[in-house]
Amino acid sequence: EMDRTLSKFQGLANSFEQRLKEWHAWYTSARPEEAPLPGEWQNSCNEMHRMILVRALRPDRVSFVATSFIVNNLNNRFVEPPPLDMAAALMDSTPKTPLIFVLSPGVDPTKMLADLAARQNMSKRLFSLSLGQGQSRIAERLIEDGALYGNWVFLANCHLCLSWMPTL
Repeated sequence: EMDRTLSKFQGLANSFEQRLKEWHAWYTSARPEEAPLPGEWQNSCNEMHRMILVRALRPDRVSFVATSFIVNNLNNRFVEPPPLDMAAALMDSTPKTPLIFVLSPGVDPTKMLADLAARQNMSKRLFSLSLGQGQSRIAERLIEDGALYGNWVFLANCHLCLSWMPTL
């Protein structure tokens, strides 16, 4: 349908029929956004056209092609998260509005939090707990003590204790 609604892609359906093996190789490649397009499409498509093709044919790879497009046409600062400023985050929190870190794989705020606690003279009052089976009672006690005495409580691996999250 793209070749009927978008003039740039006129002949795309015919290309699929005529170059079936090449299109299959492109489609099944691990990184189609980086693979050469079959036939004349390699030279006639710019980055935006390639992004449209990836969106239409390999939606699982859209974030990769979009990231590449943004880096090449704007700047990588638009796709890289800014470094976390723990001191600024602390200023946004209150005893009734805790800091919650939603993390990506490979990201661990533990050291930054420990460094901040040291700068705030809170190292002895920072308590960390990795959640998991049987840890909810300990976490509850740490939170109660934290509320009572002004301690900091860092709960890690909350995804391992989902049944307890509504209680938290």
